[in-house]
Amino acid sequence: MKKISLLLFLCIALLSCKKTVEGETNAWNANKTKLSKLKANYPAFASVLDNEMKEAQAKWDEASKLSNEEEKLKKMSEANYTFNQGFVYDLDNLEMKMKNISNKSNDLLDGMTAKDVNLSKSDQKEIIRIRDDARDMLSEIKKSLNKGDKSSSQAYKTIQNAKNALVDMERRMDMAFKAINDSKIKNTDSKKDSTTKKKKKVS
Repeated sequence: MKKISLLLFLCIALLSCKKTVEGETNAWNANKTKLSKLKANYPAFASVLDNEMKEAQAKWDEASKLSNEEEKLKKMSEANYTFNQGFVYDLDNLEMKMKNISNKSNDLLDGMTAKDVNLSKSDQKEIIRIRDDARDMLSEIKKSLNKGDKSSSQAYKTIQNAKNALVDMERRMDMAFKAINDSKIKNTDSKKDSTTKKKKKVS
């Protein structure tokens, strides 16, 4: 019975992963919407994004002329894959990283001021500095992303510089969160020791 259930599950999984014209069309429409939003948010990248759209559109148009479903699906998939690389992917990924850093900067202050956290003054100052640096960095990245029309090489360099800055900031934030968590553990252990000592005195 277990073997039958496993085989049934595998069959369903394979069928759900199988590419279809409808699935590729839905992906195509979603990718075009994503590109339009990126162009609206980052007008400086409009020309490089338009170039990638032209490349994808050419493949999609080729697919529409094919009658063989297998060949059509292959070409449709290639068109959609264009959006999973290059500047569309990089900008979309960068935007997610920026949101993540923004959320973490808010979480840092909340974590630092939690009741069960007892940080040293130097740690508190460092965490506030990291939070402020993160906000300043995000502001600078947004300025660089929206500064002037980007050629292909300029766009790549801007994104790489932003990526490097975000990775470095994420590392600093992880260290800050570790300090907060270590403080929680230390504070909890200290309370346990205090409770144990009180019990011993009573006995």
